[in-house]
Amino acid sequence: MRWNKKGALELSITAIVVLIIAITVLGLAIFFIKNLFGESTELLTGQLAQIKDQLRANMEESGELVVFSKGTEFKLKRGERFGFHIGVRNTESNDLCFRIAVECSKPFSTDETCADGVQDPLLVGGIDDAGETPTTANWFPQLLSEFTVEGGDIAVSPATLQIAAARPDTYLMQLKVFKGDNEDCLAVNNWLPQTKRFHIMLS
Repeated sequence: MRWNKKGALELSITAIVVLIIAITVLGLAIFFIKNLFGESTELLTGQLAQIKDQLRANMEESGELVVFSKGTEFKLKRGERFGFHIGVRNTESNDLCFRIAVECSKPFSTDETCADGVQDPLLVGGIDDAGETPTTANWFPQLLSEFTVEGGDIAVSPATLQIAAARPDTYLMQLKVFKGDNEDCLAVNNWLPQTKRFHIMLS
């Protein structure tokens, strides 16, 4: 059996060229993806820093310890996702644990309750001082319920409101913030609640 040395050499050269091209393309792809994610991360970090600065300014102006990035009137349709940020301020020098609970107090236009067959106020998001979470209706698919804030600083966390089954109405809401001395959020019997009222206009 005779080997074609010229054909074998050409095949080897072709394989080397293909390998070099593949490595070059892979390198360019990795470089592009790295830059893309790097820019996205920088953009997200920059936006979060701007939101934090704005919420800090709002807190200093109003004297409130809890503020929202989009005011206190949320207009949305059933099933629609509504995104906003929550800012919580720690006025003490030591780190504190915070827990957020969101309650629906009542609808305005009717004598009905926030959810059929459930007495108001109704826990619809977060976790309350007793460690309970929403059982009948969870209106906040994204909400950081427990977190630690460094002394003298504020924490800003994204939240998403989405209501699928409630009746169109204007709802009086309360966001309760429980402040604890314990970083692991266990000293619930010593917590002092702060309350933030807002309205949800559901259509």
